Amino acid sequence: MASLESRIIITGAAGFIGSNLLRYFYEKGATAIGIDNLSSGYLDNIRWIDTCDKERLAFHTMNICDKDIVTILQSNDIIIHCAGLAPLPANQENPGHSITNNVAGTANLLEAARVKGVKHVILASTSAIYENNTTFPSYETDKVQPTLIYSMGKKFCEELCQSFNDIYGLPYTVLRFFNVYGPHHDCLRKNPPFIAYLIKELLEKRQPLLHSNGNQRRDYIYIDDLLELIHRIILNLSKANKHIYNVASGESVSVNEIVEIVRTHMNRQQIDPIFRNPVLLWEKNTTLFSGAMPIHEEIVEKEVCKYSQGANQLAITDFDWKPTIGIKEGLIRTIDYTVTCLTNSSV
Repeated sequence: MASLESRIIITGAAGFIGSNLLRYFYEKGATAIGIDNLSSGYLDNIRWIDTCDKERLAFHTMNICDKDIVTILQSNDIIIHCAGLAPLPANQENPGHSITNNVAGTANLLEAARVKGVKHVILASTSAIYENNTTFPSYETDKVQPTLIYSMGKKFCEELCQSFNDIYGLPYTVLRFFNVYGPHHDCLRKNPPFIAYLIKELLEKRQPLLHSNGNQRRDYIYIDDLLELIHRIILNLSKANKHIYNVASGESVSVNEIVEIVRTHMNRQQIDPIFRNPVLLWEKNTTLFSGAMPIHEEIVEKEVCKYSQGANQLAITDFDWKPTIGIKEGLIRTIDYTVTCLTNSSV
């Protein structure tokens, strides 16, 4: 593959998506360099690097806000930037920390990339920037006006990439990830992703605490399909330059449909989820509901009940890519991996 001539730099390399990227490109024969400050990533996700060829794989414990990050980069590098604070309520609860890590950290990384003259920057953005859109599927050309801190921060990061291209000519591509799931999904954080949480609760024979009525629908994309698209983009960076791509399945699946697939495969049909008031989803983030001006409850309810479906035709057309892992197959793979890890007391 053409990317073998370039090192692949992955920020957030100990997280869910980052650790999968690190392993994927190393196994494809590339030199892969991981960067993570381990504030939310897990060394357990990358323990396999201990047995790898150290000339083709390295890991640096570093914050992307650190000015010394420039010392890691080289002129022919391709950066896949996945680092950042991800959970919506955690970002909303500490907006200064969110902007520092997600926006200022991205600006610092882009400046280091400019100074070293890297080959290309691929920004991991999010479908959450479509949070206030009301027509579906969501297209890359749709006007977006997000209001939550995390979503706004990702929009700022997209604009920073465009700014560094306009001013310095730094090549970039933006990928708006929809709901990515698969192995290494974090099921232990305060607000775990829905699928990871569901599997963990059912494994421990507990009734999952879900919100609203289960009819809400989202677009889920399996990690292997995401990896394949990024691979194809790296093979054709000139076509991808200055473009935004949805990384989406193009279909929406309901919470209830996912619950049924997971319960059936895990033989937990006798365990019914408990559906609660959607406002309670963020109840562990107590500071959001305190102070003179607490968060409007309808904002949380809107986030819980929002619909998502991404148009993926642009990626299909430009890179001859198409998602191949359907929701049932992807869930079964994720369940089998997660059950094995948790049974062995590993993440």
